[in-house]
Amino acid sequence: VDQLSVPVPILLLSGAKIIFYCHFPDLKLAAKEGRLKSLYRMPFDLLEEATTLMSHTILVNSKFTRAVFHDTFRSAHESPEVLY
Repeated sequence: VDQLSVPVPILLLSGAKIIFYCHFPDLKLAAKEGRLKSLYRMPFDLLEEATTLMSHTILVNSKFTRAVFHDTFRSAHESPEVLY
């Protein structure tokens, strides 16, 4: 899976092993200007984290992105592998 992690739970139903390639967490790209925007983004951000972490393997495109991944998805127990 590439870019959006929302399909991961559906794909898991097939029994397939899921590899997610993370370019940069979407929730870091979305500006949170103001309280209303933050409230609007909250369910999307929680969904992104939950569905991304359901993947069997997570790959990132650089060491920088791996650091951003850890900073963003604090509940992640494993470190993603870097794939250039």
